[in-house]
Amino acid sequence: VRRYNDFVWLRNQLLEQHPGVIVPPIPDKAIKGTLEKLVMMNATPLLEYRQRALRKFLVRVGAHPILCTSDTLRGFLELNEEEFNRRKEVPKKKESAPTFGQRFKELSFSVSKSLSAQPTPPPTTMSFGAESAEATPCENWTEANNYADQLERSLILLRERIELLIRRRRETSVALLEFGKSFVKVGEIESSYEDGALPKALVHVGHHSEHLSIVYQEQADNETIQVVETIGYYVGLANAIKDVIKRIQKITLTRDTIENSLRSLEERRPKLH
Repeated sequence: VRRYNDFVWLRNQLLEQHPGVIVPPIPDKAIKGTLEKLVMMNATPLLEYRQRALRKFLVRVGAHPILCTSDTLRGFLELNEEEFNRRKEVPKKKESAPTFGQRFKELSFSVSKSLSAQPTPPPTTMSFGAESAEATPCENWTEANNYADQLERSLILLRERIELLIRRRRETSVALLEFGKSFVKVGEIESSYEDGALPKALVHVGHHSEHLSIVYQEQADNETIQVVETIGYYVGLANAIKDVIKRIQKITLTRDTIENSLRSLEERRPKLH
């Protein structure tokens, strides 16, 4: 049995061991409040949502060509609870730490493949369909960061629009419920005067309206869970991409600093002789 905090630990370990890989996001612990605000649900569906999202996280990690080879992932899946807890308490170990060049290549390849619809470019080249082949690496990563930023804003805007649609469904549900109650009441009043087809028809319409109200409410609840789950994942993915880009830029800066230092030493060496 794995708890939510165990998944957090797993993802943090994967981030440390593979800084150049976009590790899939996990549902934020604060998602409970968001869902309750939208759907006013009890704890059981919320727990089911988190379990479903965490299972999808494991499937995506297992399908990744680099992450699937992680010893940490294997231990997470295979160790029993006692062995796993001991594993978590062991001081951090790095799995075959990559060289500087390997890490930079891994960083570049991961983001390029995630954001580009074109064939995988060289490690220092990004492409979004525009003629940017001659752009410098710095410009490429800035472009990628802007792309991820815009994607995140668009997803948040989409979520707001869908939340508005869901609220209107709920309002329709309430209106149908009141409409149905009114028709049932009118039908009962009519039946006190005569026991004909009209009172029965009014009551029948009222009951159908109440049923439609329940259907609208259930549909709004289900759509909310699906929307929050899907959009929440992609917002988290956009954040993960931006985090990787920051690490790329940091490593790029370190590489440029080292190259400049080496160049300076090369220029000074003849003078020393």
